[in-house]
Amino acid sequence: MPTANIDRRLTRLLIVSLLSAAALRIVAAIVSGIAAMAATRDGFSGGDSRAADVLSAFGSAGDTIQALLLLGAVILVWRRAGAATAYRAPIAVLALVSGALVVCRVAGFLDLASAFANAAAVAQQSVVIGFGIADLVVLGAVLVAFRLLSTGADSEAPAGDDPVLFAVDRTTGEVFAFFSAAEARRAISTYSIEDDEFAFYDDEGRVVAAEVVDGWTTFTVTDDEREPELLSHLRRFAAEKSLEVDDHDDPLAFVQPINEWQWLELWPGWMRGIGRPLARMRRR
Repeated sequence: MPTANIDRRLTRLLIVSLLSAAALRIVAAIVSGIAAMAATRDGFSGGDSRAADVLSAFGSAGDTIQALLLLGAVILVWRRAGAATAYRAPIAVLALVSGALVVCRVAGFLDLASAFANAAAVAQQSVVIGFGIADLVVLGAVLVAFRLLSTGADSEAPAGDDPVLFAVDRTTGEVFAFFSAAEARRAISTYSIEDDEFAFYDDEGRVVAAEVVDGWTTFTVTDDEREPELLSHLRRFAAEKSLEVDDHDDPLAFVQPINEWQWLELWPGWMRGIGRPLARMRRR
């Protein structure tokens, strides 16, 4: 396997691992919060500390570790030079939920410490509030940085790019579909282009030449028409992945199913129930 392909797969594995860890921590915190609410209803918590217990349980994942997990994921997306759009929904959702949990954690501690009017309690409150603000700043930076990554490539894309591209891995036969050259540019690293790992086609079956010029991938539609070859790749891949395609004789009919499949591949298997409706929403 080419080094660039290994690098791409390893980076994707690390991104998905960080996002999965962040998601698992949120799930654990929510379960803990629900359990704490049940405990307070059953009378296992003192009256003065009930709200604090519930808030602290929900906020257990709203900490610096959570913020750093998401920050690490964004840094890896930036390093990959092109996967921002694919990870936009999970990172945005995780960052926003994590911010809410940070607020729960701080509120829970303040509610608990309000019963103590001494210097030690005030000192602890200052630390928790300060740390909470710092965590929110990092999460805010995650959202801002990721927004810039998501829109930067589109704003720099040259006019006239063909709207649809297919990429066929010359080694594995995997097929990828992109709604624009800008999306393909973000998803496929320049290393893969230089190693000629993919054969590119437009929606009419014409071969698209890809090359890297000054660190920027350019796509040029040629006069070499190979629609039967493209349809052969698309039909085979759709059959292997059990994709639902309306018209097996029209390359455009394969774009949405394949694009959705490749996006869901970025999600852990247990989260794809969430990712599937988001995959449709992001194209509206």
